[in-house]
Amino acid sequence: MARWTVPAFVAALAGLFIAVPAHADDPGANCLATATGSLATSSNPVTYGQNTTVSWGVDCVGATAEDAVEIVGPGFNPATDELNLGGSRSVFITDTSAASWTEVLIDESSDTGASRVLATLTVPVTGVTYVPGVVGAKTADAQVALRAAGYVPVIGGTTVDCPGGRVYESIPAGGTALPVGSTVDLIVTTYPANKCP
Repeated sequence: MARWTVPAFVAALAGLFIAVPAHADDPGANCLATATGSLATSSNPVTYGQNTTVSWGVDCVGATAEDAVEIVGPGFNPATDELNLGGSRSVFITDTSAASWTEVLIDESSDTGASRVLATLTVPVTGVTYVPGVVGAKTADAQVALRAAGYVPVIGGTTVDCPGGRVYESIPAGGTALPVGSTVDLIVTTYPANKCP
């Protein structure tokens, strides 16, 4: 029969703890420790005012129901979205220079609650258009300029001012980024009853 000394017993016991990973009692943490992630868009660059599909995926050892993905970026709401380890979503592009997404893996188990950034993606945005400045222009000329830029002008109201028949305000204002095909409301002036000086 083998005889154990105290130091030999302690060394053997310590060896058991070293051989077992610290996260072995938490399967969710096992996925977090081994995960790799990916992010992609259906087009690169993406187009302003258009939809693109964002796809994500996580590959890990021992994924459980306690592992979830959070995407930070256009079309996602980290406060309310709880995503599977792989999927895709159509998102509308409103950024004007670049659109960015970050993929975060979260271990929702009660004993860790840890998270780790797995992937980031930044793509350029093309096709940004801006509302022409039409304040002060004759109403007909403003409508022509807006149509030429790809917008739909609508007379949204009037205000009494001199001179009449001109654009008093555009909504949105000139210089605002706006997808082609959008409506631009025009507030136009009408002559006062006693005419203009």
